[in-house]
Amino acid sequence: MAVEFKPVYDFALEQEICLYQGDMIFHAEDNQEQVNGKIVLRLLPKPATYFVFELKNSNWPNNDPETFVAIDGQKISGFVVKNSISLAGEFKTVIEWTAELSPFTVKGADSDQLSEVIFHVFNFGSLFTSNRFIEKDEKSSHRIDQLICEYGDWIFELKNLATTSKTLEGFRNGANSGLTQVARISKKDGKKFTVKEAKSFIKKIGFFLSFAKGHRCMVVCPVGFDADGNQAWIEFNAPSEFYSKPLSWFSFDNADYLRELFPAFMEKLNSEVWQHSLAEAVSWYLNANNPSKGTEPAIILAQTAIELLAYEYVVNDKKMITGKGFKDLWASDKFRLLLSTLSIPNQLENSNLEQIAKSHKWLDLAHAVTEIRNSIVHPDHKKRGQFDEVLFPVWNHSLQLIEFIILAIRDYKGVYHNRLISVQWEGEVSSVPWSKTHE
Repeated sequence: MAVEFKPVYDFALEQEICLYQGDMIFHAEDNQEQVNGKIVLRLLPKPATYFVFELKNSNWPNNDPETFVAIDGQKISGFVVKNSISLAGEFKTVIEWTAELSPFTVKGADSDQLSEVIFHVFNFGSLFTSNRFIEKDEKSSHRIDQLICEYGDWIFELKNLATTSKTLEGFRNGANSGLTQVARISKKDGKKFTVKEAKSFIKKIGFFLSFAKGHRCMVVCPVGFDADGNQAWIEFNAPSEFYSKPLSWFSFDNADYLRELFPAFMEKLNSEVWQHSLAEAVSWYLNANNPSKGTEPAIILAQTAIELLAYEYVVNDKKMITGKGFKDLWASDKFRLLLSTLSIPNQLENSNLEQIAKSHKWLDLAHAVTEIRNSIVHPDHKKRGQFDEVLFPVWNHSLQLIEFIILAIRDYKGVYHNRLISVQWEGEVSSVPWSKTHE
């Protein structure tokens, strides 16, 4: 039975979204009590999920014991974050409780069979694609853009909502979190898959969307359906970070190009050589792509990610040199080897940086990035503190190098948004530079 492709929960509510209402058993030490409670998602002051229920037993221990909640056979460990006493006629303790780990499962087992999973994407952006249609409600009509990506026999769909534009307007007016898309995974020809397979694939989709956005954009509250359209797997979590609009290679106005990147990105995440190092490099990239946390640590993180990608590509993937040979190279030579092999430009594109490079006889971008990084990490470096005026352009160049490397190792031939150009039209893009070398 086909399930309607729409959000499973009413995330339009701004203060508190009820994800679950029903029976649960609260355990603390040797005590337990069956209660009728609810699980809610609150977006303010920080997105988080909470269990809310009342206890009638007045003999609960007061020493903050280890606690857990059981729902439908699922044991969820956690702790009390707030409790209050009500004496309106009878003793009641109102408990607010949160899970120790997120996400947490309230229904289903890893071996259960699914036909499709619907999940929710927060704080992403508005997609503009060639696949669009009109969706009508009681008040008006809305243009809906939808992206459909394939990898092997997997199908991944990402769809704007009628409320996406309103959500983005809210971000511009100071809102910190909101639902921007609904997503679905399924398999071709209606093939079934397990909950364990779904968890793995959805986690990789989170990395994919985060790399496109340049900011963590993990998926929220997936619900798996069986062949009869029944909810067979339910998992809850909150958006991991607030909305942000960082610099990135990806243009939402040209979202169709994600279809080209998706299968190659998934292939690398599933490969024995790349699965761990790529996930690690993307995580470092996301942390580094936030200069508000400090430009200097971001430059250090960025160079670490570049060196990891260089090692995996030239040593483990292409076997161009040995691990020892790689280790013996200067950091700048490691970068040059990788960039030249992938046809990624290695020249400076900032006037201030070019002037400093000439005065210090730096050969290229790789030389500038590594020298400035060295001046940051070594307290006895003779040029420490002399490059403050070019820290931002070095940071920006370094992040673009990571983006280029990750795109190039997947043989991506599409377009990109040039983060080095400070003034440009919304949606302005260029062909990736290595695609021109093959024309």
